Amino acid sequence: MQEAKIGIKSGQIFYIDGEKQPLLKVGEGVEVYVNGVKVESQIFIKKDDVVKIVPKIIEGKRNLNINVSQDAMEVYLEVSYEPYIEYEIEDKEPQNELLVEGKIKHKSIKKFTADEIEMLLREKKIIYGIKREEILKAVEGGKYVVAEGKKAKEPEDDKIIYYFGKKHDENNEEAFKIDYFNRNTYEYVEKGSVLAEKLEGKDGMIGFDVYGRPVKPRKRNILKLLAGTGCNILNNKAFASISGMPEVKADRICVYEVLRINSDVDIKTGNINFDGNIEIFGSVREGFKVKSGNKVIIHGDVLEAEVVAAGDIIIDKNLISSNVVAGLNQLNNEKAFEKIKEAHETLKNVLSMYSQLLSLGKIKMDKNIGQVLYLILESKYPGKTKDFDKTNEFITSHFKNEILSYWQSIYSLILAFKNNELKDLDKMKSILKELEVFIQNFEILNCPSNVYIHYCQNSKIFSSNDVEILGKGCYNTDIVAKNVVKFLNEKAVLRGGKIFAQNGIFAYEVGSSAGAVTFLKTTKQGIIEGKVVYQNTILQFDDILYKIENPVKNLKAYFKNGEIIVEKMRL
Repeated sequence: MQEAKIGIKSGQIFYIDGEKQPLLKVGEGVEVYVNGVKVESQIFIKKDDVVKIVPKIIEGKRNLNINVSQDAMEVYLEVSYEPYIEYEIEDKEPQNELLVEGKIKHKSIKKFTADEIEMLLREKKIIYGIKREEILKAVEGGKYVVAEGKKAKEPEDDKIIYYFGKKHDENNEEAFKIDYFNRNTYEYVEKGSVLAEKLEGKDGMIGFDVYGRPVKPRKRNILKLLAGTGCNILNNKAFASISGMPEVKADRICVYEVLRINSDVDIKTGNINFDGNIEIFGSVREGFKVKSGNKVIIHGDVLEAEVVAAGDIIIDKNLISSNVVAGLNQLNNEKAFEKIKEAHETLKNVLSMYSQLLSLGKIKMDKNIGQVLYLILESKYPGKTKDFDKTNEFITSHFKNEILSYWQSIYSLILAFKNNELKDLDKMKSILKELEVFIQNFEILNCPSNVYIHYCQNSKIFSSNDVEILGKGCYNTDIVAKNVVKFLNEKAVLRGGKIFAQNGIFAYEVGSSAGAVTFLKTTKQGIIEGKVVYQNTILQFDDILYKIENPVKNLKAYFKNGEIIVEKMRL
């Protein structure tokens, strides 16, 4: 007897008897139910089973995703489609294993229109930079950038080109720094030389994101070409008004007169005292003194001598049994300067208030100008005249230079108010104008000063900023620095003496294996570091002490939570 078989006729299953039960397999495009139960994969069919074959209809889908970039400058549109498919059932000859599947009767895709997509973009408030051509492409499916904002045009920053220094780099701080240890001579310019030039940039332009919101460019970096001592500005160029050494000080371009000594400072030259820069190509011999109103450069040694400068001090060789002072008067200068600056600002405001009252007709200009000014001063700044009296005591007792002179001119105005001796405003305006020039120039004169040296022994050094030691080190020397003390040579030794630096001491070898006592002091805000630190080294943070009892390496000490923290490793 032959196998049992099943076939399809007009969408219905028919059965032919036989020995082996027929197998029905479910394929694509149909759903099959046997005795009311859906068949997921396959099933053996019996003669009396009720089999129902249902052709599928797959509804089409239109998929659209709109993504906006984080900066809202681009809109990405991704379109895809799933087609509408309608199946029908084909007739099949009877078989022992029958695969039932649908035949596609109808298939179609309903696509988005460009207008639909634009409407969807508008619903999301995307209105700027819409790309119609890209939308037309996206209609067919795929991923496209369909809207793009206009980026802000960044500004072109101002630039200053320096024609002196290591190299003529634009806006490079290194360009006008002197390499104190790798030059035998220092730059010198003639009167009239172009020192620097300012190239003006351009402001940026506003942009818009895809929502139509303005995107502002950053502000242009505007630079000022400022003239200091020995320099003038014309048509965005800085010129040397004197011959001398150029440098940038307090953001101003300066040229300082230079006194060049081509020999030692000794009995033949006598002591040296000069307001500008001093460059000495020999040594400063025993018992002699060098004093400068700005910078001192010594290419030789300093031997049992004294060097004092308002600016930096650079010693190419050795400092032996000598005193070095760079910027000693800075602290008192700064205190006095702030008082003068405060008084200048106060009197400017008083003059402005007087002018306003005058323009409003509330007062009349008469012989009592001083009295009116004094009344404004007392009412707007109560107690200020007493402060001025204290400032006068401080400055007159500490200064005998231009600081005293300028203070006396402003204090005389206050006394003239008080005694009703001011008869017109011209004197007051003239004094205030002179003070403005002094205030600008003081920032140049009072820049922190550094000491640069190779080796020192049995000496005393003071710096209103940094002390840097490049050579073999420092023996039995006392150093005070208002900022930091740095040893820059890995073989440098700091042995004996007392070092105080407000913000930190950075050394390599400190003390000696024999236990030479060495004091390292800073503030509670400072830090002390040493690669190798021997016993009998005293660390001090303000008034709190810590003693190194045994040799250590990689020391780092600082003050935290009320105690000295010392990170170190055993040597």
